[in-house]
Amino acid sequence: MEFGISIPNFRGAAHVGTFRRVAEAAEEAGLDDVWIGDHIVLARNITSPHPYSGKEEINGPRPWSEAGIGDMDADEPVYEPLTLLGFLSALTRRIRLALGTLVVPLRHPVVAAKMLSTLDVLCGGRLILGVGVGWIPEEYAAVDASWADRGAVTDEYLDVMTLLWREDHPGFEGRFYSLPPDICFFPKPVQRTIPIWVGGNSLPARRRAARIGTGWHGAFVLPDRIPEIREDIVERLAGYGRDPEGFVYSNRVNLEVSDRADPDHPCRGSVERIVDSMERYAEAGTTHLQIATPPGPETEDILEQLELFVTEVRPRLSWERTGT
Repeated sequence: MEFGISIPNFRGAAHVGTFRRVAEAAEEAGLDDVWIGDHIVLARNITSPHPYSGKEEINGPRPWSEAGIGDMDADEPVYEPLTLLGFLSALTRRIRLALGTLVVPLRHPVVAAKMLSTLDVLCGGRLILGVGVGWIPEEYAAVDASWADRGAVTDEYLDVMTLLWREDHPGFEGRFYSLPPDICFFPKPVQRTIPIWVGGNSLPARRRAARIGTGWHGAFVLPDRIPEIREDIVERLAGYGRDPEGFVYSNRVNLEVSDRADPDHPCRGSVERIVDSMERYAEAGTTHLQIATPPGPETEDILEQLELFVTEVRPRLSWERTGT
């Protein structure tokens, strides 16, 4: 199993010092990737609940605390992820740089594809693109994007972007966007195409992952649900005529070594509990975990949890002990 760590670019310790110190510490510690989230703007009141809050709906504009996020402040800085990844690419040499997840409909597909291919060249082919549809209607309104069509737009924009990365002279005619003839798009990504890990626990996300992704990236999915999701995606891959070999099954988990166990977050609690949970994730078929400290910590708290993971948790995992 591979491991990445989330670097907060909004909420809590989102500032240049955190970006620099966590990225450098993660690379030195031998982690596989660092992760940056995506928002462009935040509204003081929102009309949609957070998808992983357990709330099914909210009535009318409500503050963040009533939408399932008690510690979000819309007045705090939100750092644009593509720009930030360019900064991180200059600080690091080996570790992969991941977007988790880019809200695809919020950006013009050709401009986004060019920014991402440029990033991949600058970092030497270390980019991972996690993609999703987002969950805040007010953010869509701020950039004049269609909330109602977000799923279909995401599918179409991903088709445009992958064509631009792979084809020297791409052509595309779609419902929402058409490429003019004789377009030349260079530079291509170092990887020729950028790995796409489709984020989300929903059935549409799994369908999208099987159709165009190189991986699936869930959020806070418990270990006993992973086999069901894997089986569903494998079946869908076969339906699209795609080989399941090498497909990534990733999951975001909250990591906190402490004396407080959380039934909803199996990687929060004692070292023994976290090791057992990660073993169960691996046995269930998870091939990558994105570890994230609980929202709101200071930089030193993130670094402390990273050190505890590296020194206390990871060496106890069975595949680390056997060197496999």
